[in-house]
Amino acid sequence: MRNKKISILLISIASTILVSCSTKVPNEDKGIDTVVIDENAKETAKANDSFDIIKLQKSENIMINKKYSYELMENGKLLHFNYSENGYGSDEQFPKLYLNSIEVGTITDETDNNRNKISWDKIDIEGQLLTDYWVRYNIYNVRILIDNKVYMLDDNYELKEIKAYEKLIKDKNGDLNRFDSSYDGKLDIHYFDDGNGIEKIVVIDPINDKYYEIKGDILNDFINKKLNILSIENEKIYVSILDSMSEADSIVGYIENNKLYNFFEIDSAIEIKAGMDVIYRNNNILFSGYVEGNYGLWRYDIDKKELYKEANLKHTNNFSTLNRDKNLMVISSYDSYGKQHISLARVKQNLEISNIQDITDIIAPTKDIKLNRKSLRGWVDSNKFYVECSDYEMIDNEETLVDNYYEVYELKN
Repeated sequence: MRNKKISILLISIASTILVSCSTKVPNEDKGIDTVVIDENAKETAKANDSFDIIKLQKSENIMINKKYSYELMENGKLLHFNYSENGYGSDEQFPKLYLNSIEVGTITDETDNNRNKISWDKIDIEGQLLTDYWVRYNIYNVRILIDNKVYMLDDNYELKEIKAYEKLIKDKNGDLNRFDSSYDGKLDIHYFDDGNGIEKIVVIDPINDKYYEIKGDILNDFINKKLNILSIENEKIYVSILDSMSEADSIVGYIENNKLYNFFEIDSAIEIKAGMDVIYRNNNILFSGYVEGNYGLWRYDIDKKELYKEANLKHTNNFSTLNRDKNLMVISSYDSYGKQHISLARVKQNLEISNIQDITDIIAPTKDIKLNRKSLRGWVDSNKFYVECSDYEMIDNEETLVDNYYEVYELKN
């Protein structure tokens, strides 16, 4: 039987009591000194720190004007791309996209039948539109290839060259198309794969205009695994690596000088299986997943080597989104019936959760989940978040999208 040390914290608003209950973590376990489980998991904070959320706007039906925005910018503007596909109608899996123009939409205060109108401004830009494999656009990952140079959009929708792409363009002979994005969408990830396995991985940080390569023996650590690149700080590439079959423990750590450093030892006495949403900040890791079969939202303090359970989670496959100030977080998930559940939490500098509340009844009240769907699209400013809504009707025995719109919510306190 594996030995480990587990301390249980009984947390109230006024005091914290430590109850010591078992033996030490084995000496060979260098990654974790202590596992801290709050059995109430911040439940007591709810009544003392509730959220006041109001709905500010409900946009008009975007489909009326045949406009569709996959993502939105940090200033709340909607993006619509007019483009053509190379080889449209062919069996090509990832056809190249050629941009004709971009339209920027603003949800106005002018209403018609209680729906806020959207005004659109057209910007003529031509070039090859580079996108991630999921065809998601936002201010961070709009990439345009023009005359062997890659550009991004600045806050004024002007083209800004990303010089970090120069080496990649040369190595690829200008043949660029799709890429992966980091968890927060701020890093571009390109794989060199000739069909016989990955030769190297290129990570580009467009905001800081930096280029990184991952290559060599470290690539063996990613075979039959899902590599999630979280962020880059002090030349360290923070990652989570998940087992494709969800059988082996997860790897959460960083890459430096093409060496992988794991926060949790592979032969650790404590079993850890992280989910897809893993966030790094200030030498702390926040993730949803299982620790010794106990599911919830967990925080690992890298310096203290302590693992804390921050909150109980009812449903798996959670996705977490931090606001601009990184002091609020929305957690969304789906239950076994397909119904979406949304929670809002306050987040401290070290990613500690100080309060968490279920706001599903405010954002996504019970409807026919097969015909009325809602999806969190992101934060705007520090206290507003956008929800995309899609209403379907059965037409000729087929689900048909008839109303696609945005709702804007504001946190008042």
